[in-house]
Amino acid sequence: MKNKKYLVTLELVWSQNNEDSRNERDVLEKLKPHTNLKNLTIRNYGGTRLPDWFGSLSTFVSLELSGCKYCFSLPPLGQLPSLKELSISGFDAIVAIGPEFYGNNSSSIAQPFGSLEILKFENMVEWEEWCCFEDHIDAATFTNLKELHIKNCPKLKGQLQRHLPCLTKLVIGGCHQLASSIPMTPVLENLELDECTPSFRLF
Repeated sequence: MKNKKYLVTLELVWSQNNEDSRNERDVLEKLKPHTNLKNLTIRNYGGTRLPDWFGSLSTFVSLELSGCKYCFSLPPLGQLPSLKELSISGFDAIVAIGPEFYGNNSSSIAQPFGSLEILKFENMVEWEEWCCFEDHIDAATFTNLKELHIKNCPKLKGQLQRHLPCLTKLVIGGCHQLASSIPMTPVLENLELDECTPSFRLF
C-alpha cells in the first residue's frame, strides 16, 4: 500500500464480527498508505488502538472514523497540518478525549488542528469528558473551525471549546448532560440545539 503514490482516497471497511483485536491492529498497521493520501475512511475496525502511522500522514485532508467500538483512545490527529474535515462516530469505548488527541508532543505544534474546518462527533455513547487543549497549554487551537457537530453523546458533560473565532455553524443534539455555553464566536450563522439539557446556556 505504501508504494501506491497516486492513491489519494482510501476506504477500509471491516465486518462487524470482530473477535481478534490484536490481529485487526496488526493488519491495519501493515496497511500504511503512501504519504500522498488525502482522504481516508475507516469503518468497523475491531482493534483497541489505531495505528501509529496516523500521525505521520501530513497530507490528510479528510478523515472519517466510524464504528471503531473497541478503540479506547484517539491518535494525535492535531498533528496533521492539512486536515480540514474530521468525522468520528461509534467509538463506544472512549470515555474521555484529552491531550493525546491534540498531540502529546504539543510543544512542537503551534496550533493543533490549525487547518480543520469541519469537526463531527456522533454516537459516542460512553464519552463523558472533552479536555480542551487550551486548558492544558497556552496555545490556540481550532482557529479555522467553521462547523462543529456533536450528536447523540448522552453522557458528555462539562465545557466545549471556548474560543472558536471562525465558527459559523454549531449543531448539538442528544447531549442530555452537556452543561456548557455557546463558544465565543462573532460569526455564528447557524445554531441547532435538539434534546439538550436546560442548563446549556447562550451568551
